[in-house]
Amino acid sequence: MAITDARLQAAEHLKAYPGHAFCDGCLADKLGLGVREVRHARIGLAGSDEFEQQQGFCSVCLEVKHVIHVAWLHFEAPNDDEHRAFEA
Repeated sequence: MAITDARLQAAEHLKAYPGHAFCDGCLADKLGLGVREVRHARIGLAGSDEFEQQQGFCSVCLEVKHVIHVAWLHFEAPNDDEHRAFEA
């Protein structure tokens, strides 16, 4: 299978499971692809703003591995001035 096809399949699967992180082996099993194909797809997807890769727990095997997931939403804590504006 071409790398771009594997990348599209991986992206589709990751988007279907937001909040879940997948290691290469588990993602390969879910997609019916080889681990090497998924590894190349992961590297390509991680270069986009839509996905993140990191060391963390795989949602399937629950082992700490290199995983990929849809990019988490990042919120900044309000500073004290903003917090006080809502206090009456």
